[in-house]
Amino acid sequence: MPKGSGRKSSTEWTEVLESRSKSRVVCKYCQKEISKKVERVRSHLNKCKNKGASTSKKNVEDVESMSISSDDEDRELEHENKSKQENGENLATLAKNKNLDEFVIKTTVEQKEKIDKMVAKFFFGCNIAFNVAEQKTFKEMISVLRPGYIAPNRKQLSEKYLPQICTDIESLLKKELEYTSVTLILDGWSNTSNDAIIASSIHTGHGVYLIDAEDAGTKKKTSEYCVEVANRAIDLIKELYGKTVFACCTDNENKMKRMKQILSETKGIVTYGCSAHYMNLLYKDIIPTNLTKHIIELQKFFRNHHQPHGWLKEKGGAMPQIPNETRWNSYEDCLKTFISNYHLYNQIRSEHLEDFKSYANINAILNNVALYSEAVELEKQLSILSTSLDKMQSDQSFLTDAVVCWNNLLSNENFANNNNHKENIKKMFK
Repeated sequence: MPKGSGRKSSTEWTEVLESRSKSRVVCKYCQKEISKKVERVRSHLNKCKNKGASTSKKNVEDVESMSISSDDEDRELEHENKSKQENGENLATLAKNKNLDEFVIKTTVEQKEKIDKMVAKFFFGCNIAFNVAEQKTFKEMISVLRPGYIAPNRKQLSEKYLPQICTDIESLLKKELEYTSVTLILDGWSNTSNDAIIASSIHTGHGVYLIDAEDAGTKKKTSEYCVEVANRAIDLIKELYGKTVFACCTDNENKMKRMKQILSETKGIVTYGCSAHYMNLLYKDIIPTNLTKHIIELQKFFRNHHQPHGWLKEKGGAMPQIPNETRWNSYEDCLKTFISNYHLYNQIRSEHLEDFKSYANINAILNNVALYSEAVELEKQLSILSTSLDKMQSDQSFLTDAVVCWNNLLSNENFANNNNHKENIKKMFK
């Protein structure tokens, strides 16, 4: 179709101006906004009283101002749309030039294997049940840490990664033991099911490594049986790591003493008792039972009785500790909490005299003023022993350290003036 041959624009559009709103226009004569439809514009112009009259200068300026504002807004809107279009084109161009890998977390087969092993080591090292790997919260945590990665399940942990990591650790241990001498350490105990267990470990002077743990089953833990266990451990260490055991250390039970004697005679290795165990035995010799039995009774009262325990807790007292034979240094912890709570115990009793009337033994203990001062003195002595005991049972303790500890005890003024304590120390040292 030739240019200009289309439908001509209505003359009414020359008598209106653009408004702020794109759907409306403004009458040049009365400045009234009208819908931007030709029928409405025509209808308004036919009725407009100001049409044909001269428009005041002020009205003309106002209309022009409105028209200019409308034009400015249109230009701003056009500029904004243009900017958005350009930004969109730039983003599209950028996305084309970039690799999709930059927008996702990609886990290769090698990376997954490495992460799987680290997860498995976490389970083994923290002794966590394998079924935790299939718990919902664990899976959600892994998904947040590494989107798209799936951690090994309990079957993979037990059947695939446990043997692998055991092999890896064995290899590392062989390297560590390559240029060191090893001491065999044996210890026995009963587990929660009352099964007799004997564990064998090796000490390199820098660390301790478990070699084996054997369930005695129906066999009696005699000195001869313990010798068999020790010989099997010595042979296993030679077979796995190519190391010859030159010394053996055990605790100081009679059957263990006999076992060390047999090993020394048959194997020609150096044998010696555990200094930490001897120190713990000395610990018990120094503690006067006629003193501690009253302290333990009082501690149990405030720990095991509901109301006294609640009153102590309200006053901010420490939790009363009870000695435990398998927890070395627990007597010192018992004395520390007794000394710390003693004045609170008396304060609680004075505030609740009626409730304490039925506890004659507890009242008698609290009335014994000398008990507190004796406990303070005993705690000083036990703190010295505890320091030596902790040093002797550390992973990097040597026979020379034990000799220094025993000599220090013999010369300590807290024991030097007490003949009974001094003789006990000499006996254990020997």
